[in-house]
Amino acid sequence: MERSPDLLASILHYCVTGTSDWTLNMSVSELYNNLSVDKQQEWPEYLVAGHVWLLADAGFIEVESNGSVIVRVTWNGYEYLDGVKKRKALLNNPFLAHG
Repeated sequence: MERSPDLLASILHYCVTGTSDWTLNMSVSELYNNLSVDKQQEWPEYLVAGHVWLLADAGFIEVESNGSVIVRVTWNGYEYLDGVKKRKALLNNPFLAHG
């Protein structure tokens, strides 16, 4: 599976701006369901799940042990987001556009 920098940034951005609590407890399915049907075809749920794992591997988010629930964004996640916040994908984040 290839990494999608836009998908990584969009997931992290949504976790920070699309939610109102520090503790997310958001499942990958809940995250995925915020995408439009067109984006769901472009980014299938297994791809979103894989990118959630990549964000966890990088230390940007904390997930439950099975990886299906995002618990919170870490300090490193906020630092990464600060570095990519001008990314074109974040100007119209597909997770925020539909949900």
